Amino acid sequence: EIMTPMPSTTFDDESAVDVVIHVDDGDGDGDDGCSREIMNETSKGQTEEGADDEENEDEEEDPFASLGDDCLTSERPASSSVATSQRVRKERQWGIPNFQEQIDKNITTFTLRRLDQNCERDGGDNPNGNSKINDGVTVQLEHRKHSTGSDLWDSALVMAHAFPRIQFWQQLLSPNPSSPPITIDVEAELRRTAIIELGSGTGALGLYCHKCLHAQHVIMTDLKPNLELIEDNVALNGLSCSATDAICAVPLDWTDDDSPALVEQQLRRSCQGTQQQKTILIVGTDIFLPFASDLLRPLAKTILKLLRTTESFVMNDSDDGGNVMAIVCYEERFDCSAFFEAAASLRLKVEFMPNAVLHPKYQDPGRIHVLKIRMER
Repeated sequence: EIMTPMPSTTFDDESAVDVVIHVDDGDGDGDDGCSREIMNETSKGQTEEGADDEENEDEEEDPFASLGDDCLTSERPASSSVATSQRVRKERQWGIPNFQEQIDKNITTFTLRRLDQNCERDGGDNPNGNSKINDGVTVQLEHRKHSTGSDLWDSALVMAHAFPRIQFWQQLLSPNPSSPPITIDVEAELRRTAIIELGSGTGALGLYCHKCLHAQHVIMTDLKPNLELIEDNVALNGLSCSATDAICAVPLDWTDDDSPALVEQQLRRSCQGTQQQKTILIVGTDIFLPFASDLLRPLAKTILKLLRTTESFVMNDSDDGGNVMAIVCYEERFDCSAFFEAAASLRLKVEFMPNAVLHPKYQDPGRIHVLKIRMER
């Protein structure tokens, strides 16, 4: 039941992964020729410094720009690993403006709006939106150099617009993919759900789940330097963000074995005096990073620890210990099989959610995938 994605591997009936493209720099050393100096603030590590950095110190940089224009072609040898976001975004009829567009057009905020119940109205997602609207959230984008954590990525839109869908929750809460559909009141489910977001970055998805979908408790996590941006965005949307609020931010370092305990403590504090949760979701979007692939195993270990420590917070009304699971949405940019191998070794059960349960507009079959992750029993 553990599936490891490989080039041209079919994940479900609707989509297959593109052959992943590798850019070889031709120096014979076997590396991929892509710059390694960019590091997401979701990761722990130091960026490499060089002469080019000193010359361009004040210039804004696309976190994926170092992958190069050669990554845009599918005519490269199939030995490889990276397809860039620029080409993919041009093919989509939706999405967040790419990094350079945001700089050129002075886009400093992005608004994410809720669809109507029938998912017929366009979400109205747009740059430089209005934070005063009731059916959406607006976040600041900081475009930090050497960082992806201060911007917003398309996977967040996929998740945000999938969450209100009945089909999504039916698939989410089904014991196995072949189970018949179950009757679900999505709003009631969300009001009894606690969400722990990994690598929150701007906090857009966590904010959306709380403000627009009314999730009972939302704990957003990231490395400590990123928490200020999250807290600022919470305030921008007229909410408060503290340890006693329904929405809060907590530092979490995937490479620190003791770090998940802080999240457990906050969950205990948040749930104190409230009705016991029916569901706990550990959510992450675009947290598989091509320039920090060494974090894939620590990420899998962090997910396992959080699944274990949060079980006691849910109603044990099912044989498998309640609805505790992780949902990870990622865009296929590189060979991320290390995560699936780590998940298998940790006895995590990984399923690919079918595209049919996602919003029909906000999806990109074969490129953006949603994983459902649970502990094996």
